[in-house]
Amino acid sequence: ADDLYLERPVALKVIRVDPADPAASGQLDALRVEARRLAAVEHPNVVRVYAWIDAAGGPVLALQYVPGGSFADRLK
Repeated sequence: ADDLYLERPVALKVIRVDPADPAASGQLDALRVEARRLAAVEHPNVVRVYAWIDAAGGPVLALQYVPGGSFADRLK
């Protein structure tokens, strides 16, 4: 995706949440904590977390875009 405001490419990670699941609230809280911790990390081998977006279907993370194929391709 393109971040039009900051004029940079980003990768979007959509977190699907079932609101009927009683564990969903706790899972989202844990994910928020993890995203905050990852956003504080600056390392060349760690993708940066740019934003947490609350969307109707669940949260979306805007992440640093890394070109060159999938993670699975890089492991080969």
